Amino acid sequence: MVGVEGKPPSKDLKFRIVVIVGIAVISGYILWFFVLPLVGRYERLDVLRYYWAKNNRGEIRLLVVDMDNNGTQDLIVSEIWVDGVRLENDSWEGWFGITVRPLYGETFYVAPKDFLFEMGRDYNLTVVASSGRQYSFVLNVNENNTRTENLKITGVYFYHVPPVTGGEVIGVEVQDLGGTDIIIREALINGSLYTVSPRFDLWSGHSFDGFEIGFPWKKGENYTVTIETIAGTTANYTATAD
Repeated sequence: MVGVEGKPPSKDLKFRIVVIVGIAVISGYILWFFVLPLVGRYERLDVLRYYWAKNNRGEIRLLVVDMDNNGTQDLIVSEIWVDGVRLENDSWEGWFGITVRPLYGETFYVAPKDFLFEMGRDYNLTVVASSGRQYSFVLNVNENNTRTENLKITGVYFYHVPPVTGGEVIGVEVQDLGGTDIIIREALINGSLYTVSPRFDLWSGHSFDGFEIGFPWKKGENYTVTIETIAGTTANYTATAD
């Protein structure tokens, strides 16, 4: 019997094997780190619940809406439209920002300027995400989902921040009597307009809270503080600086 001596693989064959293995490794890397994460990531916005807020003049000017993100990646809200009209950016915002995270959701307030919602009507709310996707919902206004704001100023206080040596500050304590979420961005002191920064939020679950405004008050003088919610409800209080 005659034996046959085996031949080592040629250089071309070795090269082809190296190329094939390299392509397989690179393809696997791309698939694992770039393709699969994108396939598994998506956003989906749903309205969980909502209500409309009526001010103390009977006008419906505020929508409070809880939104859920039932996807797997953050959804960033870039625009909000009502009945085909794009709202100005300062007419809406989330309680904690504009990002709706999966599993957590976010509550948004929508308060169009110079626009009143009407009882018994349907409104188309369109939310545009930074990804370009649009989500539209038809929301109805009725007696069952409309609440009336009711609040009062329970105290106005005069002090310094830091104490004694710091600048003059007026503290305003607000009580929520209507069970609605209250948002205040501006206040009047003796008729002069001041910005409340950061904005004052009083959730319906908390009946008392307060905010501060830097103001050069003088001891012994009277000051009238007037607040107005973004829905248009007003309250005032007069106190003497002591």
